[in-house]
Amino acid sequence: MNGERALAEFSTSSSPPMFDAPVIQRSEDVATDLCGWADEFPVFRAATLDEIVSTLTAFVRDTTPEQIRAWRGSISGLQQQCGAVLDERSSAQRYCAILEYQMPDGSKRVDAVLLLSGAVLIVEMKGDGNWQPQYREQAADYARRLFWFHRYCGENNVRVHTVLVNYGYGESDEERDFLTTTRLERLSEVMKRFDQPEIAPPLTLERFLSADACQPSPSLVQAVRAIFRNTRSQRSNESMK
Repeated sequence: MNGERALAEFSTSSSPPMFDAPVIQRSEDVATDLCGWADEFPVFRAATLDEIVSTLTAFVRDTTPEQIRAWRGSISGLQQQCGAVLDERSSAQRYCAILEYQMPDGSKRVDAVLLLSGAVLIVEMKGDGNWQPQYREQAADYARRLFWFHRYCGENNVRVHTVLVNYGYGESDEERDFLTTTRLERLSEVMKRFDQPEIAPPLTLERFLSADACQPSPSLVQAVRAIFRNTRSQRSNESMK
């Protein structure tokens, strides 16, 4: 828990590699009560927006018209950005997109999780990019919580990071520990910066969504609680100065 590992930069080829077109087949058995949609990048890119929205609507209870509009305004762009990585990197055939993922500690459902080589990216999307400092810190905390509470995140050189994505108006570019903000059309570049095919393979959907993935040990829970207590105590002491 001493901060994130160093980010390895990899250059990309000027022309996309050639490979056989994959057989697109929906993996019906991987989505669980932890998420609304889960599949590999080729399937995600090929899926229709209506198919995805229908699946998410069935998963999310009490779906509002605002939520459906947000899905329709952001998912197509996310598909395009995943497709851009697919077109440049043959390793991305095994990468996965998970939508409406329930965080392992039950704190929140995040918009998307992307499983890359050596990286797990939590993606939160907003139409205006107007993120207050408190929300930025909360979003960074999503990555920390996944690192702490998910059994397979943070191990074997897997970096966990939150990306706040603006798919509407306004500029949003920032990068710090556990958090990056960017515009939707630049998300593929962020993904490629975090992608580390020479260091670690991607987590599989089956492993990431497995029944034992979200069961932290008691000692870890105690350690996390101690950190939170110490942080609150330090902030309280600082406010009294």
